[in-house]
Amino acid sequence: MRLYNPQTLLIEINGPDSALIIGEKGYRYNALSYLLFNWIHYKHNYNIRLEVASFLKDQEEMMEVYLQGVMMAVHEVGKAQTKPLDGMLLHIALKRLREAFPNKHVVIEQNSQHESVVVVND
Repeated sequence: MRLYNPQTLLIEINGPDSALIIGEKGYRYNALSYLLFNWIHYKHNYNIRLEVASFLKDQEEMMEVYLQGVMMAVHEVGKAQTKPLDGMLLHIALKRLREAFPNKHVVIEQNSQHESVVVVND
Protein backbone atom coordinates (compact mmCIF):
# COMPACT_ATOMS: atom_id res chain seq x y z
CA MET A 1 0.00 0.00 0.00
CA ARG A 2 1.32 3.45 -0.95
CA LEU A 3 0.04 6.86 -1.97
CA TYR A 4 -1.27 7.05 -5.53
CA ASN A 5 -1.84 10.78 -5.20
CA PRO A 6 -2.30 13.04 -2.13
CA GLN A 7 -5.94 11.94 -1.64
CA THR A 8 -5.71 8.30 -2.77
CA LEU A 9 -4.08 5.14 -1.44
CA LEU A 10 -2.97 2.52 -3.96
CA ILE A 11 -3.62 -1.03 -2.77
CA GLU A 12 -2.01 -3.67 -4.98
CA ILE A 13 -2.76 -7.39 -4.77
CA ASN A 14 -0.89 -9.82 -7.03
CA GLY A 15 -0.47 -13.54 -7.05
CA PRO A 16 -1.47 -16.76 -8.76
CA ASP A 17 -4.99 -16.73 -7.27
CA SER A 18 -5.77 -13.08 -8.00
CA ALA A 19 -8.59 -14.08 -10.33
CA LEU A 20 -10.45 -15.48 -7.31
CA ILE A 21 -10.45 -12.01 -5.73
CA ILE A 22 -11.78 -10.44 -8.94
CA GLY A 23 -14.58 -12.98 -9.34
CA GLU A 24 -16.92 -13.50 -12.27
CA LYS A 25 -17.62 -10.19 -14.03
CA GLY A 26 -15.66 -8.36 -11.29
CA TYR A 27 -18.36 -8.70 -8.65
CA ARG A 28 -15.95 -9.69 -5.85
CA TYR A 29 -13.56 -6.93 -6.91
CA ASN A 30 -16.36 -4.37 -6.67
CA ALA A 31 -17.46 -5.66 -3.27
CA LEU A 32 -13.91 -5.61 -1.90
CA SER A 33 -13.28 -2.17 -3.35
CA TYR A 34 -16.46 -0.73 -1.76
CA LEU A 35 -15.65 -2.38 1.57
CA LEU A 36 -12.10 -1.02 1.63
CA PHE A 37 -13.19 2.43 0.49
CA ASN A 38 -15.88 2.73 3.15
CA TRP A 39 -13.50 1.62 5.89
CA ILE A 40 -10.43 3.63 4.82
CA HIS A 41 -12.35 6.77 3.86
CA TYR A 42 -14.26 6.77 7.14
CA LYS A 43 -11.16 6.15 9.30
CA HIS A 44 -8.47 8.06 7.38
CA ASN A 45 -10.28 10.24 4.81
CA TYR A 46 -8.47 8.68 1.82
CA ASN A 47 -9.91 7.40 -1.43
CA ILE A 48 -8.55 4.08 -2.66
CA ARG A 49 -7.35 2.61 -5.92
CA LEU A 50 -7.52 -1.18 -5.70
CA GLU A 51 -5.34 -2.91 -8.29
CA VAL A 52 -5.70 -6.68 -8.39
CA ALA A 53 -3.43 -8.27 -11.04
CA SER A 54 -3.83 -5.25 -13.36
CA PHE A 55 -7.63 -5.66 -13.41
CA LEU A 56 -8.38 -1.97 -12.88
CA LYS A 57 -5.76 -0.88 -15.42
CA ASP A 58 -7.21 -3.32 -17.98
CA GLN A 59 -10.75 -2.05 -17.32
CA GLU A 60 -9.62 1.55 -17.77
CA GLU A 61 -7.90 0.69 -21.07
CA MET A 62 -10.99 -1.16 -22.31
CA MET A 63 -13.23 1.78 -21.39
CA GLU A 64 -10.87 4.23 -23.09
CA VAL A 65 -11.24 2.31 -26.36
CA TYR A 66 -15.05 2.15 -25.96
CA LEU A 67 -15.33 5.84 -25.05
CA GLN A 68 -13.56 6.94 -28.23
CA GLY A 69 -16.79 6.30 -30.14
CA VAL A 70 -18.84 8.16 -27.53
CA MET A 71 -16.46 11.12 -27.64
CA MET A 72 -16.58 11.15 -31.43
CA ALA A 73 -20.39 11.33 -31.29
CA VAL A 74 -20.18 14.29 -28.88
CA HIS A 75 -17.84 16.11 -31.27
CA GLU A 76 -20.08 15.39 -34.26
CA VAL A 77 -23.57 15.75 -32.78
CA GLY A 78 -22.93 17.69 -29.59
CA LYS A 79 -24.32 15.00 -27.30
CA ALA A 80 -24.10 11.25 -26.64
CA GLN A 81 -24.66 8.59 -24.03
CA THR A 82 -22.88 5.39 -23.10
CA LYS A 83 -24.30 1.91 -23.14
CA PRO A 84 -25.64 0.73 -19.75
CA LEU A 85 -22.76 0.47 -17.27
CA ASP A 86 -22.43 -0.32 -13.60
CA GLY A 87 -20.02 -0.04 -10.72
CA MET A 88 -16.45 0.66 -11.59
CA LEU A 89 -17.07 1.01 -15.35
CA LEU A 90 -19.69 3.68 -14.72
CA HIS A 91 -17.26 5.60 -12.52
CA ILE A 92 -14.43 5.29 -15.07
CA ALA A 93 -16.67 6.51 -17.91
CA LEU A 94 -18.02 9.44 -15.87
CA LYS A 95 -14.55 10.56 -14.82
CA ARG A 96 -13.05 10.24 -18.31
CA LEU A 97 -15.93 12.02 -20.06
CA ARG A 98 -15.86 14.86 -17.53
CA GLU A 99 -12.14 15.25 -18.22
CA ALA A 100 -12.74 15.24 -21.98
CA PHE A 101 -15.70 17.66 -21.88
CA PRO A 102 -15.27 20.10 -18.99
CA ASN A 103 -17.73 22.58 -20.57
CA LYS A 104 -20.50 20.02 -21.14
CA HIS A 105 -23.08 18.59 -18.78
CA VAL A 106 -21.84 15.04 -17.98
CA VAL A 107 -24.08 13.06 -15.62
CA ILE A 108 -25.28 9.60 -14.72
CA GLU A 109 -28.92 8.96 -15.64
CA GLN A 110 -31.13 5.90 -15.60
CA ASN A 111 -32.69 4.73 -18.84
CA SER A 112 -36.18 3.27 -19.21
CA GLN A 113 -34.95 -0.16 -18.05
CA HIS A 114 -33.50 1.42 -14.87
CA GLU A 115 -29.93 0.88 -16.08
CA SER A 116 -27.28 3.56 -15.50
CA VAL A 117 -25.75 5.40 -18.45
CA VAL A 118 -23.45 8.42 -18.69
CA VAL A 119 -25.04 11.25 -20.67
CA VAL A 120 -23.09 14.12 -22.27
CA ASN A 121 -24.98 17.17 -23.54
CA ASP A 122 -25.20 20.94 -23.33
